Amino acid sequence: MNVKYFKDSDTALLEFSDAVVDETREISENVYVDLDKDGNLVSMTIEHAGAVARLPHVRVEEIDASAPERCSLQTLAFGGTPSAGSASCLAAVVERPYASPMDYRERITIEPGKRGGKPCLRGLRITVYDVLDYLAGGMSEDEILADFPDLEREDIRAALAFAADRERRHAGDVAA
Repeated sequence: MNVKYFKDSDTALLEFSDAVVDETREISENVYVDLDKDGNLVSMTIEHAGAVARLPHVRVEEIDASAPERCSLQTLAFGGTPSAGSASCLAAVVERPYASPMDYRERITIEPGKRGGKPCLRGLRITVYDVLDYLAGGMSEDEILADFPDLEREDIRAALAFAADRERRHAGDVAA
């Protein structure tokens, strides 16, 4: 296996074999897999790898194949299946100094007739920008939640994640 990181584009390429690529599939936003003619995995591309895969916090570790509970499907995605007589498989272990990014899409709603079509939290009349302004103004999460009892702590995280994603996309547009 070969792992390449392209800092200028924040893209990671994990190469599993030298086979000729027959098909590329998008498996999620920013993650693509290349398959050979038999459908075997050739490589995986991760765009925005710093944010999506926490690439600076990844280490590769060899795991004893005699401990099958540690040589799981997650492990196999990075190192392949141990062959007969093999003593180990490889695992990519993501060391996260903080929680993984939140999927804000379930909490952020945009309705043309509500607050001028601005992104709101769970259909409420509280916009992402309102929450960001309160945080920027020095209010704590607890103070915001006390002032707006319909909000949940996860709504605040969703507002921050939405803003971070929007900034990342905008920064990518400016760089291009």
